[in-house]
Amino acid sequence: MQGPIKEELASVLGFNYAQFVGIRESIREVYLDNLQMCLSELGEVTEDWEVGGRSNQRPDEIERGRKAATDVFIYPGSRAAFTAEELAERTGTEVSVVATVLDLFSTNFATCDPVDSVRHFLDGEGPFFRASLISDGAGNFVTLSMPIGTDCFRHIVEGALKETPMWARYDRQRTRISETLSVEYLETILQTKATKTGFKYYAPKKNIPVARLTSAATDITSIGKEVEADALFLIEDVAICVEVKGRSISDGAKRGHVGRLSTDLERTIGEATLQAHRLEALIEQNQGLWQADRTWLSLDHVREIRSIAVCLDDMGPLATALDELIRSDIIGMQNSHGSSLCTI
Repeated sequence: MQGPIKEELASVLGFNYAQFVGIRESIREVYLDNLQMCLSELGEVTEDWEVGGRSNQRPDEIERGRKAATDVFIYPGSRAAFTAEELAERTGTEVSVVATVLDLFSTNFATCDPVDSVRHFLDGEGPFFRASLISDGAGNFVTLSMPIGTDCFRHIVEGALKETPMWARYDRQRTRISETLSVEYLETILQTKATKTGFKYYAPKKNIPVARLTSAATDITSIGKEVEADALFLIEDVAICVEVKGRSISDGAKRGHVGRLSTDLERTIGEATLQAHRLEALIEQNQGLWQADRTWLSLDHVREIRSIAVCLDDMGPLATALDELIRSDIIGMQNSHGSSLCTI
């Protein structure tokens, strides 16, 4: 997050991404340093006992070993706890900034109705969806199993930006970065550079057969409309069409609201499928397509076509449940060789 987004994040949340990463890393360092210190203490006491022929040790050494063992194995909370002041000293960040980050990614031991807690959890509103720290309410924090921000940093940022004038600019940059990173990752996976990225071509207008846009077509602008594809990979005789959807799944859909989930899936996987099939049809039926500059891109060597829809949010098992998506009309089989969509 560089440039304007960096400044916008700092103005809305009270910290920038570099500060967040530094604080997250310092939490890990505090935990490991304190653990290593206790293990070293325990090791020294054990070594002294061995050197002394396992005879009785001095009371202070026994107490030292007992405390180290207790801090490591029995009551690790005290050893693992840290404060905003401690992290600020490590990172060189203002205490107020560190405190803002810790408060945002933590929860406390506030009493609540257990039935309400279970209901919230089943609705996808559990306290640990975004919180990776526990606070005792007195300025002490302890980390849980995951680093702060894991799988939720973007959601927190977007929640803060959504109601501000900065959202539109962020949304545009989110889409651009999603497309750029998707292509870069696929180039690494496929071990080949994308043939085309962010390219425009002509697709048939409504009620115009695909076959009208062959290489022999002369009235391209009257029968076709200019559209865009995110990427096209050509690997020997295989074409891979890539569409990226930089939209988030809404909170309502994540909580299981069927109507919202259906709408969100149609706007992500569904739209990506339609756009991919549009490109597939031109390649399959016409062995090529007209580009925005009205030059013909010949693809008559292509024998197999596959499509990939890249989504911003993790779709989990749904990403591979193509039969279920087809039956629910989220995606359709519009090409002669059947559905070839893969969602990631």
